[in-house]
Amino acid sequence: MLSAVVRYSKFLLFAVFLIFATQAAVAAAPLLLFDEAHEQRFLIGKDGSLQLSSLAAIMQEEGFTIRTGSGRFTKEALEGVDAVVISGAFAPLDKDETETVVSFIARGGKLAVMLHIASPVADLLHRLDTDFTNYVLYEQENIIDNDPRNFQIKELASHPLFASMSHFSLFGGWALM
Repeated sequence: MLSAVVRYSKFLLFAVFLIFATQAAVAAAPLLLFDEAHEQRFLIGKDGSLQLSSLAAIMQEEGFTIRTGSGRFTKEALEGVDAVVISGAFAPLDKDETETVVSFIARGGKLAVMLHIASPVADLLHRLDTDFTNYVLYEQENIIDNDPRNFQIKELASHPLFASMSHFSLFGGWALM
């Protein structure tokens, strides 16, 4: 009888350890916020070649916790967030939001900005010392569907970001400086 109690106690302690270990692992997963508060047309909840559901799925497979943001960027909204994706904003970030995102980056947060049109994020990009063209690039090589605004990048620099990639596609890419 005592032997069964000891085995049961060991099992119970092991189960409690697994619960705490699982909770710690979940808590340690980086949080990625997809902004959907600035009239974005490309969303993680929609499927399609220009939608973001595949990107969100890949990031989830890589261990990120995914969340969408439907409100303004505030310090509270970015609390606990490790990275933000602003994709295809059509409504501009206001001055306070821009400062909040700049502060987020200064504290170690990561930011990816994907442009559809540049004007809604122009102030943010300028605060980050980034300039952009007023038009999309037109390419001569690796064109997709006979539209020179859409093309593949096949000559990738040696970098861990590109380690498993042979190319990527741009659909209406802007030049950034």
